[in-house]
Amino acid sequence: MSWIAEHSAVLQVGVGVLNAGIWLLYLHLILSSYRRQQETVILIHRGASDDDRARCIVSNMGSEPIYILSVIAELTIDGEVCEARVTDREELDMETFDDPLRRTSQGPLKSGDFLDIGSFHDLAQRTLQQVAPGTSPEAVDRLRVTVVAASSHASALVGATRDFVRERSGKGYSVAPTTLVARQLRSRADRRRVESMLQNELAA
Repeated sequence: MSWIAEHSAVLQVGVGVLNAGIWLLYLHLILSSYRRQQETVILIHRGASDDDRARCIVSNMGSEPIYILSVIAELTIDGEVCEARVTDREELDMETFDDPLRRTSQGPLKSGDFLDIGSFHDLAQRTLQQVAPGTSPEAVDRLRVTVVAASSHASALVGATRDFVRERSGKGYSVAPTTLVARQLRSRADRRRVESMLQNELAA
């Protein structure tokens, strides 16, 4: 007891530092949990089939709504790579719909909602019409789909990308993803690349 009495000031400082450390740890955990909840999660997946008719589905699995700004397709044909903006569904006639906005993939997407941006054949065809007219979609070996969006809680752009390979199968061609889920574009380098893509679109 005498030792405690002699060193009470030091012990009080130590207890204070320990309490501060505990509170800082709690604060870090709370902030980390909040950031995870606010993170945008965009899924890009295949649905309805496993061939060229398969639909490319974009889902917003984050807690906040997003606004899809652009869909960019990158094709690989015999080792050569080409890319184009395929946000608008130009294979569909404008007169087909009462609402012209149904002809574009641009627009808001609520949490838990999904959007069909067309078949993989459509995406390849939209790209080729812009960069290599006359080339058949059957020549495509690989297709990368990148979705760029604006979120409601961040000034920076967000996005996701996923690669799909196209291979000959017994019933024609199959389309398969190369990863389990889409890669989220969260790093500074990824966001710079996304911003550069949109800037190139504006300059075109």
